[in-house]
Amino acid sequence: MEKEVLEKRQRIFGSEHPDTILAMDNLAITLRKQGQLEESTMVKEVLEKRGGILSEEHLTTISTMAELTSILEEQGQLEDAIALSQVTIQ
Repeated sequence: MEKEVLEKRQRIFGSEHPDTILAMDNLAITLRKQGQLEESTMVKEVLEKRGGILSEEHLTTISTMAELTSILEEQGQLEDAIALSQVTIQ
């Protein structure tokens, strides 16, 4: 259902609308919980969009950074996770 919600929001609102970005984030979280880590990396796109729209220092953007850091860690991409976590801390 979340894929369908995302597709509809993209069609109706466009890919840069906050509701569309939220739907993409929700789908990424669900995929991660299901163990589909490769697909859950769509959170990278969520991070880029939120950083551009809200700013890189917005709390929602920082939360998305932390989410991506966890996904990278679970995928064994420790160097990337460490680098991103250091950006989040600063």
